[in-house]
Amino acid sequence: MAVWLVTDVFYLQIKYRITGVNIAILSFFGISLISSTWSEHPLQALSFLTVKLPFLVIGLLVGNTGISEKATEKIRQLFILLIVVSATYTLTVYLSDINYWKMAYTRGTVLPTVLHHSVYSMMVVWAMLFLFQQRRKHPLIVAVLLAYLFIFLHLLAVKTGLLCLYIGIVLLIFSQLNKKTTLYSIPLLLAIGILMNYSTTIKHKIDYLKYDLQRINQADVFDYSDARRLISMKMAVEIVQEHPVFGVGIGDVHEAIKQQYIRHYQQYDREKMMFPHNTYLHIACAAGIVGLIIATCLFIYLFRWIKNQLYRISFCLLLLVCCWDALLEQQVGVALLLWLIVQYDNSRQLTKQHG
Repeated sequence: MAVWLVTDVFYLQIKYRITGVNIAILSFFGISLISSTWSEHPLQALSFLTVKLPFLVIGLLVGNTGISEKATEKIRQLFILLIVVSATYTLTVYLSDINYWKMAYTRGTVLPTVLHHSVYSMMVVWAMLFLFQQRRKHPLIVAVLLAYLFIFLHLLAVKTGLLCLYIGIVLLIFSQLNKKTTLYSIPLLLAIGILMNYSTTIKHKIDYLKYDLQRINQADVFDYSDARRLISMKMAVEIVQEHPVFGVGIGDVHEAIKQQYIRHYQQYDREKMMFPHNTYLHIACAAGIVGLIIATCLFIYLFRWIKNQLYRISFCLLLLVCCWDALLEQQVGVALLLWLIVQYDNSRQLTKQHG
């Protein structure tokens, strides 16, 4: 046994590399695992840990496995293809009854999408960034698909998608700032401003958002999505104030939120109750200010680790969406973050091999 420990463990240490990014990814799982130890609802804690399990698996594999350049390219192309096909499906629904959907926009109704519309619209922007990366190889195809997805996002008119789109465009311009880029960016930004001014779908969304937020102190507040999001964040802030250092534990977040709703809204529809619609507040509720500080440091580390500007912008957009969605408490959010990290890490390794 002693010989096996010396030889095999030593061999694994030579073969297997632990880097900063491995530790960072594993630490996300660690925050949830440690906070589960003071949860009073172990089954709920186990459910959250199951969602975070990919952090453990990918954290061990990143930097120690590789995919060929051809396979990496095929994966990106497949992602773009799936986005274009799914966007076409949503577009056909819109075109099947344009007048109905124009009226539906005024009531805050969203076109059907293959995933939740907020996450999906962010993925559309990611697809546009990956397309932009291929502009020199297939300029005509890329231009057509970018225009198609740009128009689609405005017809979909999801606030998350439009915000990610325009912030992504601004970040992209500044990331590639030179005289030639500046020359083209000025008319582009002017065109975007004009488009936003005359876009009826955007106007409907802004008007509905204003109306939605005006209902926050009304009895029917739980019938309005944006007002409900703000209330969920307010409840989360109160939990953090009551348990500031280490939080309530990852398994007790939902129960703590329920108790806040009961305290402030004795009569409410449980089906309309929202849990913290903010990733950072959710972390603070579960692991306290200590956990939030650690998570923030991990996000900063990953941002600095990602050197490619398009991947960095994609990462920033994901962090932005986390401000109004508990994205990293869902399987799809965890999968998207880790997929982005794996894709970048693989392209980084391929660049080193070629260069």
